[in-house]
Amino acid sequence: MSSPRPKVPVWQRVLQLLGLALVVWGALSAYRVYRVWRTLPEAYAAWTTGNVMLDYLETHTNQWPHSWADLHAMIVSEREQSRLVYTPIERLPALVQIDWQADVAALTQAARSGTNVTLRPITRPDGAKLRATWGEDTEPNEMIYRYLRTNTALPEKTVLVK
Repeated sequence: MSSPRPKVPVWQRVLQLLGLALVVWGALSAYRVYRVWRTLPEAYAAWTTGNVMLDYLETHTNQWPHSWADLHAMIVSEREQSRLVYTPIERLPALVQIDWQADVAALTQAARSGTNVTLRPITRPDGAKLRATWGEDTEPNEMIYRYLRTNTALPEKTVLVK
């Protein structure tokens, strides 16, 4: 026969449970930090691409760029940029894919038709949506749609003055 196990006081059980909860919480927190750290280059690339595209649209009368060279030339030519560049333009092609054939008129129409826009001219290299860690306002497509909704000229109404 085996000897009976000594009874563990309640306070020790509570401490063991709290210790276990602390270990689980620490592991989950470490995983969250790792996930954010791993996605930071993509998040910065997304934000930079959105900023650069907005600058390009503003300085080129809502014309869509034809290549990375167009964006690079614009950044080099602008001495004081209105928006920040978090990722060097040379690194962006490895992290971001742009549909160089996108139609600004179609994007403007889609932006004004509603908030559930499915056109994504800017994606990850594999075609998936870019991960914008800091929220939708840093996702390049959303940045462009917000700009197109508010900053493109609508057809003017003719007013007759007597």
